[in-house]
Amino acid sequence: MPDLVDEILYLNARIERDFSEAVLTTPAPYRDDRWYGEWSLREIVLHLATWDEMDARYLHAVAQGDADARHRWGGPAETDALNASLIAEHAGQDWDGAIAYASTALDQLHAAIEALRILPPDSFWERGSLLRYRALHSATHRTHHLLPVIEWRESLGLGDS
Repeated sequence: MPDLVDEILYLNARIERDFSEAVLTTPAPYRDDRWYGEWSLREIVLHLATWDEMDARYLHAVAQGDADARHRWGGPAETDALNASLIAEHAGQDWDGAIAYASTALDQLHAAIEALRILPPDSFWERGSLLRYRALHSATHRTHHLLPVIEWRESLGLGDS
């Protein structure tokens, strides 16, 4: 039977690859266009990276035995405020800086998921498990943003990557 951590890493990697392809093949002139509400493609990349970094911190804390790592997020208003704060924190990063930051955050997340191997597999499947949600968040979060990116690219005549 495949290892659960391997399955989580595989699922995350599949959607991360699709998302990265769509992002990295977008021509430079379009990367800072604001088309996703107030965000550009660069800001979507930064948004995902900041959440990958937070997920990594949470998962590392859980793997080190912190059962209540106190990384809880509230409702939509609190999440919107957090997102705005995180984007503002990285507003000065250019495209290459955003991509490098995103790569580093993903590496941190993958290392944090690897560290979960010490936990019993049942801990991932408890009803409402925040651990499972955070371990799979990279895939679900990118899935949430990938379709709008693909649709935007198509509207520009760039295809689906």
